[in-house]
Amino acid sequence: ALAVGALYGPKIITARSPTNGATAAPPAPFVGRPAAVTAGDSVVALGRVEPASRILRISGPAGADAGRIATVAVSEGDRVVAGQTLAVLDTEPRLRAALAQAEANLSVKRAQLAQKIMELANTERSLRASVEQNKAERDRAQWDLEKLGRLNNAGVYSDPALIDKRLAAQSAAHRLETAELALERAQARDERGVRLEEAVQRAETLAAEASVARARADLELATLRAPIDGRVLRLLARVGQQIGSEGFAELGDTESMIVRAEIFESDIGLIVRGQSVSIT
Repeated sequence: ALAVGALYGPKIITARSPTNGATAAPPAPFVGRPAAVTAGDSVVALGRVEPASRILRISGPAGADAGRIATVAVSEGDRVVAGQTLAVLDTEPRLRAALAQAEANLSVKRAQLAQKIMELANTERSLRASVEQNKAERDRAQWDLEKLGRLNNAGVYSDPALIDKRLAAQSAAHRLETAELALERAQARDERGVRLEEAVQRAETLAAEASVARARADLELATLRAPIDGRVLRLLARVGQQIGSEGFAELGDTESMIVRAEIFESDIGLIVRGQSVSIT
């Protein structure tokens, strides 16, 4: 098998025009503009041999706190599969700890939400029972008041006793109104049908979930992975270095290679399909 360096990089491409059985000697390679070319002569051009999948440049996090390369898991020429680890940055331990902290905070928020839902359900049941009890007390006080009123009209009870019963009935009605208002507040829902106090706790839980997702994404950036099956063509950074604007490595699928050549416009007419080509 050819080495990667033999397959990848700048090359001199020589295209030979068909002749009448004669084999022309290949011209010496040159970089400048070739002389006038006639039928049977060769067309020489500069070009590159590269993967048909194009060359992918693997980059990494940028910025002052992006970290440095801690380990490199591949070498130039290695075959890799999609998802394989290429390198790990020194920020990985710190970001893993941040993810663990975010996950712990999420667990707390979820436990608090479950506790809040249970507390609100118990409070609502207690308030409903209180409303029913206060209704019974109000009805009892109203019945006593009406009964005493009839006896008062018959001259059995005095007016002060009637006043006491009237105040008791008013007090019972007030307690019932207070209990009903408390139950109404406990049963209040937002547009999604969630209790208002519960909605606050749910919002905090969602914020904690978002923090976990962000921490997990940051941690994933600390590991450089191969996006496709292919071969490592070139490493652009080493252990201890920060990843610069050039990126970390160049990757390509060398199972299928193509040649890209720059042909002078005046020589285009000498290029035909099926023409033999030599690469040096």
